[in-house]
Amino acid sequence: MVLSIGGDIDLAGAPRLRPAIEVALAQQAAILIVDLTEVSFLSSSGIGALVDIRRRAGEGTAVRVVATPVAARPISLTAVNQLMPVFGTLAEAIRG
Repeated sequence: MVLSIGGDIDLAGAPRLRPAIEVALAQQAAILIVDLTEVSFLSSSGIGALVDIRRRAGEGTAVRVVATPVAARPISLTAVNQLMPVFGTLAEAIRG
């Protein structure tokens, strides 16, 4: 399952993700890839949304993130990459 997110993920944008996140989590897929390649800004609210996805997905779902440097930097600075692996391309994330 791939959840593609784009635009600014900030205080205003993060809550708008909730419906898509709910649909993705309801699938209970073995692997959930969060594709952030179209994200232009990732704030602490966006980081919080990623942590929430990891928490709510549970142990049965491997959560992987695809991110360009724009999104990968705040993920790394906040050590969220310790909770879920971050890949540079969707193909890499699929391979794991």
